[in-house]
Amino acid sequence: MRVCAAKAKPSRRSGSRISQASVDYRKGKLKALLKAYGEIHDLDHDNSLALWQELRRPRAPQGERCAPVAHIDGAERRAQRWWRRSTAIWTVSAFYDWAGGLIWLEMLPTTDAGAADVRRVIATHGGHATLIRAAPEVRAAVDVFQPLEAGVGTISRRLKAAFDPAGILNPGRMYADF
Repeated sequence: MRVCAAKAKPSRRSGSRISQASVDYRKGKLKALLKAYGEIHDLDHDNSLALWQELRRPRAPQGERCAPVAHIDGAERRAQRWWRRSTAIWTVSAFYDWAGGLIWLEMLPTTDAGAADVRRVIATHGGHATLIRAAPEVRAAVDVFQPLEAGVGTISRRLKAAFDPAGILNPGRMYADF
């Protein structure tokens, strides 16, 4: 777990300064509350920039292949239920973004990049999954996005047909069947 260290800055409303002692006190309290969840790292400016660079391109090599990465969009209130259900089914590492509204999952390499398990949990707890990274053969066999509901799929196909009647713009890019 990483905790971003802050420097005292002027308040935009009052122009007053937040004391560094206050920032340090709050950071210490936060660390104490979170220590049960794993190692905590302070992020200075340079390390914070490196973290955000890393998050833009999540990667974690496992042997000769990279672990599949998916992200799940869903309401924050569902994040904990989603996480508990996920870890009960398969081995996965997760990073919560957007206060739990976006969950980045890193899974063990499998033939479907965990798509069947992810979609099963989504069917129960809601959300929307996107496969971000997987081995080329997995990406060729598994849709990047979860299957569309029937009504949404019909509308999407009609829109695609209206805007691309010849079917030449990215065929199969998002969904294999259109």
